Amino acid sequence: KHGFNFIWIDTCCIDKSSSTELSKAISSMYQWYKDAQVCYAFLAGVGSEAEEDPSEETSTFQGSRWFTRGWTLQELIAPRQIEFYGYDWSHLGDKSPGSGFMDLVANVTHVQVTSRMRWAAGRQTTRVEDIAYCLLGLFDVNMTPQYGEGKKAFIRLQKEILSQDDDQALFAWHVNKNDVGSPETLFGLLADCPDRFLEIGSTELVTPKSIGGQPVTVTPRAINIELFLIPCHDKGRADFLAILDCEITKTESRQAPAVYLKRHWGTGDQYSKVLPSEHVYVRRQNSLEGGASWQRIFVKAEPRSKAAILRIVPSKDNSGLRSHDEGTACEWEVIEAKPAICWGEQAGTFEVETCKVRFGEPIGFFKINIILKEGLVFVEVAVSLKFNSERSCRSRCQVISVSQHFLDLQDGKHHGFIQLSANMRDYHSSEFNNALSHDRVGDKIPVFIQLTEHHHGQSETVSLHVLCR
Repeated sequence: KHGFNFIWIDTCCIDKSSSTELSKAISSMYQWYKDAQVCYAFLAGVGSEAEEDPSEETSTFQGSRWFTRGWTLQELIAPRQIEFYGYDWSHLGDKSPGSGFMDLVANVTHVQVTSRMRWAAGRQTTRVEDIAYCLLGLFDVNMTPQYGEGKKAFIRLQKEILSQDDDQALFAWHVNKNDVGSPETLFGLLADCPDRFLEIGSTELVTPKSIGGQPVTVTPRAINIELFLIPCHDKGRADFLAILDCEITKTESRQAPAVYLKRHWGTGDQYSKVLPSEHVYVRRQNSLEGGASWQRIFVKAEPRSKAAILRIVPSKDNSGLRSHDEGTACEWEVIEAKPAICWGEQAGTFEVETCKVRFGEPIGFFKINIILKEGLVFVEVAVSLKFNSERSCRSRCQVISVSQHFLDLQDGKHHGFIQLSANMRDYHSSEFNNALSHDRVGDKIPVFIQLTEHHHGQSETVSLHVLCR
C-alpha cells in the first residue's frame, strides 16, 4: 500500500535461540528504527476515534500497554516518522511536529522531559535486564547483553554512559522514602532502575562549566569523581553533602542538585550514598563556605551487599604492645557498655556496623572496673575514630571520668565528642608503629588505656587494653 518491499518486526525477525543474533539485534535496533523511512505502531486493544475520545484518561488509548513497555520507547523516539494504528487498523495519528496527536502522546509518556533516563521511568519489560538493554540506542552505547545479571544490567549501562559522558546529572536520582529502609542503609552512586529518576520532575538539567575540570572515571567497584564536598554536622548519618556539577533550572532560579555521602571506615577517600530520599538543591554562590572544598574521591557504584563490622574487644593480651610507657598487666573488667544493643556481654564483644559510625563522635562508652593495690577504681572510657590522613583513619580513646557514675546516652543520641562531659580533659594521642593510641587516667592513679587495631576481611577489630604504670 505504501510502496515498501521490506518490513522488519522485532517479534518475528529476531532468532532468539541465537545469542549472537540476539545481541546484534539489541545493539542495532535503535539505529534500525532511526534509519527506517517509517515505523508503524500497532496498538492492540485501542479503538478508533469514532469509538472513543483518546484524550480521556479512561480511554483504551491512554491505557495501552504500548506506552509502558520498555522496548517501545525507542520505537517512539528513534524514527523520523511513526504512524499509529488501532486494533482494527484504523489510523490514529502520526509523529508530525506540533500535531495534536503527538501532544497527547507526550502527555501519556512524559517524553517532553529532557532527561532520557526519566523517559524510561515507569516502563516495564518481561526480563529485568531488558530495561537496560532497550536504552542502549537511546544513549548511543554498545554493551553486550548478559541475561541473568538482573539489575546489574542497569548499573552496567550507567557505567558505559559515564565512560562517554561525565554529566553528573546521572547521579541526581532519588528513592521513595518507603523504600529506603534503615537510615543507615548504604546506596551506590548509580541508580538500580530508571524509576529512581521519576522524582526529578519536569525540570531541565543543565551542565555548567566545571570548576573541577577532571573527568569521571569508572572502576569495577567505584566511581572516581571530583566533587564539591560540604561537611555535614547535623544530618544524621551523612558525613558530607556533595554538590553535583550540573544545575536544575526552575523558572528564574538555577540550583545545583546535591547528594549525601558517608565515608567508609578505614578509607579516607571511599564513600557511599546515603539518605537518597532527600531532595536537596543548593545555590552555588551560597556553598563556598563552611570548610567546603573540591576533592577527588571514590564513591561505590553499587550498594554494599554486606556491611563491614567494627568490633571493640576488651583484651588482656598485652604481648603485642610496644609503648614508651612501661605498663604492666592488672586486674580489670568491662562491667557496662553503651549503646547496650551493641554489647554482647557473654562474648565480651562490642559490635557495630561501620555504616553507623560517625567520624569524630564516640562509637561506644565503656565502664571499666580496675582492681589496684590502692583499691577499686571505676573508669569511664569513650572510643571514637579520627582521620589520620585523607586515606586512613585511626581509633582513639578518651577517659571521660574516674567515678562511679556512668555517662548514659540521652535518647540513644550523643553529641560532639568534646561536649560529652564537663570534666573531660584535653585529648593527647600518640601513634605507634602498631597503631596504638592511649590515654592516661590521671597522675594520681597509675593506669592508662591503650588501643590496638586489626583488620580481618569485612571486619575491623579494635582491642582495648588496660595497663598499670
